[in-house]
Amino acid sequence: TRHLGGERAAGGWAEYVAVDAVNAHRIPVGVSFSAASLAEPAAVCYESFKRANLQTNQDVLVIGDGPFGFLHAVIARILGAETIIVAGHYDERLERIVRDTGAVACNTHHHDVLDVVKEKTDGLGVNVVVDATGAGSAPNIGIAALKPRGTLVIFSLIWKPQVPDFGAISFKELTIVGSCRSLNCFDPCLAWMGEGKIPAEKLVDVQVPLAQVNDAIRQLTERKKDIFKAVLLPQVR
Repeated sequence: TRHLGGERAAGGWAEYVAVDAVNAHRIPVGVSFSAASLAEPAAVCYESFKRANLQTNQDVLVIGDGPFGFLHAVIARILGAETIIVAGHYDERLERIVRDTGAVACNTHHHDVLDVVKEKTDGLGVNVVVDATGAGSAPNIGIAALKPRGTLVIFSLIWKPQVPDFGAISFKELTIVGSCRSLNCFDPCLAWMGEGKIPAEKLVDVQVPLAQVNDAIRQLTERKKDIFKAVLLPQVR
């Protein structure tokens, strides 16, 4: 497996990058280059729900209010989820996610996630939880939020993991899966962009030339609550 920008395949932010033909996809009419550049983030989010085998009318909790939280909520809605709850720290981000997905927002600085889950699911819990934050406490929150035989998707890398609640995993007969790839997910996501179902443009808060990459990184770091994604625009000759 190769990742652009890694040791085996440098070039993620280069002016010119060679990619395998199998990884090239046609951009639908009406989808901008900026929006299409977010096909990969959308595709890995779609993979989460394929791994979880999400079904129509099931309930979903997404832990994380960043761009991946946004895209998971968008795709859960496309796939026919019933109740979608997004938990995070920033009201500004949560308001944007709610506006474009109809999800229920939970600012964890002010409300307990499990209380919100109980309220919105009549105490039953959700069918699928996606950890899109990487916080050490997130998996156990997800385990507690799941109904019996639910599925926890470990999407984000957990830097400082905590011991999982193995008792709950066993007694509730839960499934825990990892998800970080995008097998056969690009074309459906690009099609959804073309149909207007994935509003990728609304994630793009900064667009700068490739030479201004340092400025983009600075803005992402300093204005975290206001910026979802920055897109670099190589000069086309």
